[in-house]
Amino acid sequence: MILRMFILIIALAGSLTSTLNAGFTRGQRIAEESKNASTIGPTGPQGIQGNTGPAGPTGSVLSGLYVEWNGQGQPLGVSGAVEFNSKDAFFGTDITWNILTLPSIIFIHTAGYYMITFGAILDSATGSLQLFIDNAETTPKIILECSSSSVMSSITFLHYFDAPTPHIIQLINATGDPRTIKNAFPGVFFNIIRVQ
Repeated sequence: MILRMFILIIALAGSLTSTLNAGFTRGQRIAEESKNASTIGPTGPQGIQGNTGPAGPTGSVLSGLYVEWNGQGQPLGVSGAVEFNSKDAFFGTDITWNILTLPSIIFIHTAGYYMITFGAILDSATGSLQLFIDNAETTPKIILECSSSSVMSSITFLHYFDAPTPHIIQLINATGDPRTIKNAFPGVFFNIIRVQ
């Protein structure tokens, strides 16, 4: 009986050794296959080109300022400068305006191209405002003709400011007689954006 048990134990041990060896060999084979599967092969052919995407923006806005006069009429003497009492939009450092010290002057601190729009409503049926740069008329003259006391007139143009800076911008009453900015919201506005 002891001999039988000994033979059974040896047979079981031999079977267990074969099973372990087979399992180890199988495990080695799986590891080897996984290793080979993770090897990167050559690059395949390029795929079909996709559709062209939408066009991007055509330019950039570097700085901007929007000021206006509103809430009350503003008398303008002959060659008097328009004042602004509200800054509704501002970004960047190329353009500044200070309501406390110089409410009629806009400063340009960087040379470049600027898109300018300004408009006004005068109490009288006719009148004109002229853009002055550095206390002088522009060449050619930039004049806004106001022809209605109920509809705002406006003008838009591109202007290049050269170095050195700063430059100062003002709107001047060019009518030849006193005029009054209408009590409107706004009565006059000035929008300037640096585009290049």
